[in-house]
Amino acid sequence: MSSHPVHKKRVLWINHFVPYPPKGGLLIRTYGLLEKVLVDHDVTLMCLVQPRLLTPYFESVEQGLAEAKRFFESKGAQIHFFTMDNEKTKWHRLTTAGLSLASSKPYSVNWLHSRELANALNQVDYENFDYIHVDTMGLLGDFGTALPADKTVINHHNAEHIMMQRRAEKETHWAKKHYYAIEAKKIAQFDAQMMRHYRHHIVCSPEDKEALNHLQPGMNVEVVPNGVAYKEKVTRTPQQGKLLFIGGLDWYPNHDAITFLLEAICPLIRQHNIAVHIDIIGKNPAASVSNLASQYEFVTIHGYVDDIDIFYQNAQAFLCPLRDGGGTKLKVLDAMNYGLPVIGSDIAFEGISVTHMESGFVVNSTEAIFAAICDLVDGNVDAESVGQKGRQLIAQKYDAKTISQNYSCSIKEHN
Repeated sequence: MSSHPVHKKRVLWINHFVPYPPKGGLLIRTYGLLEKVLVDHDVTLMCLVQPRLLTPYFESVEQGLAEAKRFFESKGAQIHFFTMDNEKTKWHRLTTAGLSLASSKPYSVNWLHSRELANALNQVDYENFDYIHVDTMGLLGDFGTALPADKTVINHHNAEHIMMQRRAEKETHWAKKHYYAIEAKKIAQFDAQMMRHYRHHIVCSPEDKEALNHLQPGMNVEVVPNGVAYKEKVTRTPQQGKLLFIGGLDWYPNHDAITFLLEAICPLIRQHNIAVHIDIIGKNPAASVSNLASQYEFVTIHGYVDDIDIFYQNAQAFLCPLRDGGGTKLKVLDAMNYGLPVIGSDIAFEGISVTHMESGFVVNSTEAIFAAICDLVDGNVDAESVGQKGRQLIAQKYDAKTISQNYSCSIKEHN
């Protein structure tokens, strides 16, 4: 007879990164989903180690792993780490990208290969688990359909094939455009193949659900939105014309968005002498971004910043002119949580039920973004009212604690 209470499930959680600390989109989503699951269930984590996700926050990868282990074990979980064969050096990544041209599997699958993880999973007795969470479809490259389908749920941080299609459509370099188009097709084929075996999936947004159902109709796809820890109280001291962007600048949709801002929007701001100052915060900005920003006295590139509360507190609005990417943007939810009105594109607001001019400013063209900035600075819109309605949305639909609670309950009810 099991010693576990009836409601407590034994959960195997397979992750393509170490979900600690909760900084950055991927880590925040997974950490958020785990929060209540760790309390309600017996969890075993098997995590690939991506050094690039740990080194910005710790003195060494080893320190990061030690702190992650200490944290999760303090929550009663077991955690195991596994190296990625293709993440040892930049050369390994580039070689994998090249070899993927000759592979039927997409780069995203080949990149996640880990002999260590594959060997460990071959030794797992799946009868010892009631529920298996796989945190991205690409992890299935090493073990295919070996997991018990009735117990397995695949998490999707975004619809990867749609993201790659967008990237191919936007790319101007012919070789890269061709590569991304091939990758989009391979991802779609791989995902459809795996979904014929694994029928249970969770996604961030209705848009992603529609994309998966288009690939493979008849799936059991549940929308589990991204969320942030709702702030019961925030302090706002907005300064007129102070605009903010926060996001990792080594992530290509953010790099593209800031490049677009600097090349298309900032010249209009200068031409019309609009009184703004734009703070751009994010790790690893490219030299091209820093060079562009240096042309404008009203733009400051800060790089990575430990304490960003003061920036949220003083900003009048958050800029998010994304033209690429997928999933629900945690940077947008974070800004809304602080009461900032967000000036963003359709892509920026994917999965977030904002209403234009009420809980956010949904603008896509260069002219529309510039006009929204001008209206804000000139006081033609009630920015603080829009920001407060955005905060209400966080409380109602995107509070991480509620989302994690709901996911934990779905694990309890899973048969």
